Amino acid sequence: MSKFYAVARGWQTGIYKTWSECQKHVFKFPRASFKKFESEEEAKEFIEKNGVTTIPQFKQAKRVAKTKAKLNLPVCEPDKINEFGLIMKDGVPVVYTDGACSNNGSFGSKAGIGVYWGDDHKWNISAPITGRATNNAAEYTAIIFAMEKAISEGLSCLLIRTDSRLIISSMN
Repeated sequence: MSKFYAVARGWQTGIYKTWSECQKHVFKFPRASFKKFESEEEAKEFIEKNGVTTIPQFKQAKRVAKTKAKLNLPVCEPDKINEFGLIMKDGVPVVYTDGACSNNGSFGSKAGIGVYWGDDHKWNISAPITGRATNNAAEYTAIIFAMEKAISEGLSCLLIRTDSRLIISSMN
């Protein structure tokens, strides 16, 4: 009899046929969510109900000089929500991203991301990041996560909303 190991929250989400394969994707992942099932269908349902996609890892970048810039950005309200639950502005999907870090730049700092696609949208995520925990690392990770999700879901265009001056100035 086959067993199916569903990883809804881990280093790599998915359905695995062995415990050792599953374990590789959940070991040392904060608040991992996984479960063994008798059928593949049950495993898929578990991931759909409890799943988030994986968080990308990145290497430490070199420091850049601090700059001060004033941003004069217009405040825009989204036009509507489409049939997939995505917020739309002028026909383009909108995603809101944020990164945060407690004890930024200090020993023991912890960082995480938030990516918001719409109320109760299945792509929404709030998760810790791995690697060096800084506010900027978290901000970039949130943006990367949103862009990777958009690409994997076949979106050809994306409007990203962020409060990070570093991200905004680097994209202009």
